[in-house]
Amino acid sequence: MTEQIIINNSGITSSDGDYLINVQEHDFVMGLHEKGIEARLWQFVNNTPTTELLQLKPIPSKIKVTKFNLFQKKYKILNYLFSTIKILSLFYRHRNYYIFLPGNLPFVAALILSTFKKRYSIYLRGQIWTERNGCESISYLKRRVLSKAVGVICTGEYLKSLALRCNKNTIAVKPMLKKDFYELSKKLKAKPITDNRLNFLFIGRLEKKKGILNLVEASKLLSDEGIEFNLIIVGAGPLSNQIKDESRKCKFIQYLGMITSTREMVSVYKMADVFVLPSESEGFPRVIYEAALNKNAIVVSDLKPIRYFFDNGNCLYLRKNDTGSIVAVLRNLIKDRSVVENLSEAAYKKVDSYFKQYENETHAQQLFKMMGLDQ
Repeated sequence: MTEQIIINNSGITSSDGDYLINVQEHDFVMGLHEKGIEARLWQFVNNTPTTELLQLKPIPSKIKVTKFNLFQKKYKILNYLFSTIKILSLFYRHRNYYIFLPGNLPFVAALILSTFKKRYSIYLRGQIWTERNGCESISYLKRRVLSKAVGVICTGEYLKSLALRCNKNTIAVKPMLKKDFYELSKKLKAKPITDNRLNFLFIGRLEKKKGILNLVEASKLLSDEGIEFNLIIVGAGPLSNQIKDESRKCKFIQYLGMITSTREMVSVYKMADVFVLPSESEGFPRVIYEAALNKNAIVVSDLKPIRYFFDNGNCLYLRKNDTGSIVAVLRNLIKDRSVVENLSEAAYKKVDSYFKQYENETHAQQLFKMMGLDQ
């Protein structure tokens, strides 16, 4: 059986003697196993999930794990020193590697692999370019890591367009939704509207850079104008307690906490009319695909990865870190429901057609082809 080594900076979780991994990555490694590839995970091990939003599954015993234990944060240099030594000691034992970028440990691994001319591919799921004067630039070492790879698989068309400058064997990955999400989105019906209020929805990690505080402040300003609507918030994070307090004070804010059930999550999307994500930065968040598939109108910060995919006819854009911009856009949507209907239909058609390109191909199958393992 061919072996595929996966090096990922995201921590797996140790609980009651078992290792847990997020659902999408679980489905990916199991997809490799079904293709006759023996997957081995090299990852940090944490006692708690790296983000409260992760939906976790136990790692089956057939999937091997090489763990990188973490020292205390003050010993960060030692963490990477010992991890690098471990990587070097294992590089001579295996043939195929799949590196998840960005991340410090995976980048060190990719740099070593490129130096020793090992076979590896890159899974690029976030920005590694820096923007200067409106143009993207990349360091020599990062360019080298991409150019020496067998191929690069990207989350989204914008990252693909950048990676193609370094490696011509670059493709976009099928968006990693849970297996049953797409089917449930088609199957479940939207809940009937019981009043005339628009339902706005935020799903994401509750932290400042996601813009949740700007959204809450904007909703309070709209309410002060006498405008009626509902704001549904799903997620967890450093601001969870603050959002709970706001939901107690403001009747129009409904905080649902963290939702792990796929059916419940789809039901929440079906309740919503407009999905709002006022982030300061993003790659291409999976929740936008999910919202569009459930016919939510999309309102999102004006960020290059998202604008590359959606044009102005598919969604509405917000100025970053600007409460006034949120107020103006949401007020206009409340006043004109026809805009919401047109946006939701346009976003649905765009994302649904995009998914149909990958209807019969999984992330595992894409990697299988790229590495030449189907020959």
